Amino acid sequence: MSTETNFLPGSNQYNFLRRDLESVDRMKTPFFVFQGHRPMYTTSFASKDAPLRERMFEHLEPLLVKNKVTLVLWGHVHRYDRFCPMKNFTCGSMGQKGEDWEALPVPVVIGMGGQDWQPKWEPRPDHPDDPVFPQPKRSLYRAGEFGYTRLVATREKLRLSFVGNHDGEVHDMVEILASGKFLMAVKSTMVKLVHSIRLTQNVTHFHIISGVSVSWCSGFSSAMFSVLFHMLGYREGTGLW
Repeated sequence: MSTETNFLPGSNQYNFLRRDLESVDRMKTPFFVFQGHRPMYTTSFASKDAPLRERMFEHLEPLLVKNKVTLVLWGHVHRYDRFCPMKNFTCGSMGQKGEDWEALPVPVVIGMGGQDWQPKWEPRPDHPDDPVFPQPKRSLYRAGEFGYTRLVATREKLRLSFVGNHDGEVHDMVEILASGKFLMAVKSTMVKLVHSIRLTQNVTHFHIISGVSVSWCSGFSSAMFSVLFHMLGYREGTGLW
């Protein structure tokens, strides 16, 4: 979506998003990845974006929750910030201990490929134990270094990995089943980067600018990626941005 364009109910964009979300056959497309620029959830709050976020919470989040969107990827903030599955600032159960769970969108800020001009999460002189932007419990992992994300999916599960640019290692990884249940979440600098990915007839691996790489599996919505490529300025048939 375009966060710079009207997305309120009744607008062309809202109607498009609603139709697109409701038209996905989850038997053919088990995962839905939604993308926008200015984040709905972030731990680096900018007061000037507060009115925009309030409207997103009111009008956009209900659509994402109702249609069981798997991941919501945001940019704008030049950091990596992965949140729990949640709605209305409340984490849902991930079902990792056998408890009841609900499939909720997982918001992730992936702007860490941008120019590093924003203030880092560093302690304040008068509060040495608290960063400038305190990390709430709903933020499961965040980092300030440059890097990129790798998104790989099969019909059974989706894996999101954050790779640090300075060491080429995976610093954060989460896997989600087609049902929406979390399979694994790892926060470790010891997870080694997989340097090669086995390609099959059902998987095509390609890279997208702004620190994102995606594996496109057969059965995924080609229209969704066509819109994404158009927004990013990809010239079809040329391999150029």
